[in-house]
Amino acid sequence: MALTKQFLTGTGDGTGLKIAATTLGGANTVHTVPASAKDKIFLSATNNDTVLRTLTIVWGDATAVDDEITFSLQPKAGLVPLLALTLDAAKVVKAYAEVTNVIVVHGEANRIA
Repeated sequence: MALTKQFLTGTGDGTGLKIAATTLGGANTVHTVPASAKDKIFLSATNNDTVLRTLTIVWGDATAVDDEITFSLQPKAGLVPLLALTLDAAKVVKAYAEVTNVIVVHGEANRIA
């Protein structure tokens, strides 16, 4: 099994993705797995606000509430590891937060061949 590191498709260049969305319907795309691939996705986040904030990651099915994973992020706590999970072909990871533009998501994907 060969692994190839990939940038998250939501940024394309390895930088952080500021989460502007506050609802599932408008959630920011963090990463899309290509149709013929399988990716292990590693995500971390930072809360740049001065109060506790909630981040919701929508894992695999961008419209299903059952696929939401919610995190409470302490203020100014630095980069906090969130998860490392594998997704199959053509699945999408999205994110939204309780307020706009204070949480930044970072990560990478290992493409499994």
